[in-house]
Amino acid sequence: MPEEYACNFKPFNPFPVDIVTRAQAELDNLATILENEGIRVYRPKKVDWLKVGGYTGAMPRDALMTVGSSVIESPFAWKCRRHEVELGYADILSDLSRGSGSGRICRAPLVLGADTLYEGLCENQQGRQYNGADSMTGQYWAINNSRPAFDTADFMRFGDTIIGQLSNVTNQRGVDYLRAVLPDGYTLEILDVTDEHAMHIDATLLPLRRGILVYNPERVTEDGLRRHAVFEDWQLFAYPFVPQARDSTRPPMCMCSPWLVLNALSIDEKRILIEENDTEFADCEIPNDVRYNEDPTGHQQVRSYHHMLSLFNVIMTEFAPTWNMDQYAAGLLGLPFTAIVAWPMATSSGRAFFMRKEVNKKLKVILDTWRDDLLMTSKSLHVVNTKENGWLCRASLEALECDANVDSLPWCSFAELFQCDPDRDPVHWGFRSWDDFFTRQFRDINKSRPVTQPDRDEWVAIITRSKEMLGNHALSDSFVGGTVFQGFLTLTSYHRWCSPVSGHVVATRVINGTYFSEPASAGFDSALGPDPSGPDRSQVYITQVATRALIFIEAPQPIGLMCAIFVGMSDVSSCEIATRFQVDNPTPVCKGEEIGTFRHGGSSYCLLFRNGLKLAWVPEAIPREDSRNLQVRSELAHAYTD
Repeated sequence: MPEEYACNFKPFNPFPVDIVTRAQAELDNLATILENEGIRVYRPKKVDWLKVGGYTGAMPRDALMTVGSSVIESPFAWKCRRHEVELGYADILSDLSRGSGSGRICRAPLVLGADTLYEGLCENQQGRQYNGADSMTGQYWAINNSRPAFDTADFMRFGDTIIGQLSNVTNQRGVDYLRAVLPDGYTLEILDVTDEHAMHIDATLLPLRRGILVYNPERVTEDGLRRHAVFEDWQLFAYPFVPQARDSTRPPMCMCSPWLVLNALSIDEKRILIEENDTEFADCEIPNDVRYNEDPTGHQQVRSYHHMLSLFNVIMTEFAPTWNMDQYAAGLLGLPFTAIVAWPMATSSGRAFFMRKEVNKKLKVILDTWRDDLLMTSKSLHVVNTKENGWLCRASLEALECDANVDSLPWCSFAELFQCDPDRDPVHWGFRSWDDFFTRQFRDINKSRPVTQPDRDEWVAIITRSKEMLGNHALSDSFVGGTVFQGFLTLTSYHRWCSPVSGHVVATRVINGTYFSEPASAGFDSALGPDPSGPDRSQVYITQVATRALIFIEAPQPIGLMCAIFVGMSDVSSCEIATRFQVDNPTPVCKGEEIGTFRHGGSSYCLLFRNGLKLAWVPEAIPREDSRNLQVRSELAHAYTD
């Protein structure tokens, strides 16, 4: 107990009236909800706890537990709670013990003589006052073993198995006593917890229904739970967030913790009751789908946020993407973060979580750090080589060459197409980092990708809900009712942006949005099932929510004002507009001129044209089954008006 709050819990010191009033209102509301569900609700007698020197009658879960048809009373460690059941619940117990459905009432043993439960108090190695280490766990507890003591809130029933814990209010003699009074057919097992402040198990374990349990990863491990046979075939999920205290002053969080978020009540196998302010928990979802047991690449699914953040940290500081044929086939090549969150983002709770501004703000820091401190430095060069999983290995080069070569030109090797030097540098081919390889340039872009119709302004070269796509930009109204062309770039594609038209860049903007967001149509509830490649099936959706760059270009007539949108997908953390177009606009631009680049990952882009402009598309621009790329700077559409 923090010294500054100890006075609040001295004898004959009542709780503040406003706290009691709010607590009573919450209890009345809970009783009404349960009664509306057809549940019979018992309310304890009103007791003047100040007068009798007691504590409170608000927490029957601490005092009574039901096992079969038996009700067992706690032999409380706290003296102020010793008469709580008799004063508050005696009438209820009497009612339960009568009639055809009568139960067995097991009252707590009386404490005769002086209570020595707190004698022998000493300081442990951390200077905290405790009664010595428990012989089984090595934990220090505030009570000794002189008499049986436990709160029933330190135990939880799973079928015919009771799982409990030793704590600052439950000792080994209390456990032995409970074992002795349990009805036949029930067993009691003690869970190994790592919480030196342990007092009640409700904020450590939450069974949602038979076979599914959420646990507090700061107090117990999955391995520790698996040691108990009752959990052998259960799905065990670590609570995925770090709960935060909403109000640290009223009342002070010295008797509890933010982990009370797990102290929820299951009404049935599909519904639980939680605090209305626990929106994070309300959004949390465990999909009942066998596909969730493994991630899209076949590895075991990450089960806790601790594990996820640990993996994020390793990726951010040590991992540069390698060539991998299996990941290439699954659409996850070079997307290590997506591989981790692809299934969580496919749940309804994941959709809510990855749309949050504060979440994406943190993700941006992670992804930017990965780019700046690893991918753009020589520390990432170990994956740019000719070894089996290097980006210059034969299999990788074949994929890159397949994407880069087009039917209208002679087939060229990677070294013939792109700026590199395999002769002088046979290991890394002259690339300075993974990012340098990813943003590679053509040796002669005018030869490999000549600009189609450079002097004809009505021709567009390749590179609805326009207001959302444009982030409500001041120029958005020009595109309402207009035309949108969208394309997709895989990781092996060319990722530098070329202007689709000549004219003047009149405005640019980067919109910081989401990184791992997809709609329900790409999730577990979809008839097609979850998208294993993250947002690949969500490209229209992400143009309205993802991080994206906008480049508005005023072209000569008939095109007029148009906008190029470059959308970062998943692990893509950078939509980088060329420096000369970021300020002092309008700035002249030529068709086919480089105007920016993606820094990592598969990406999407859109071209927006104004209302009233008509476009005749080249046949290659029409959606089709094959996955061949359109040649950058080649003709895309002919613009005209009536």
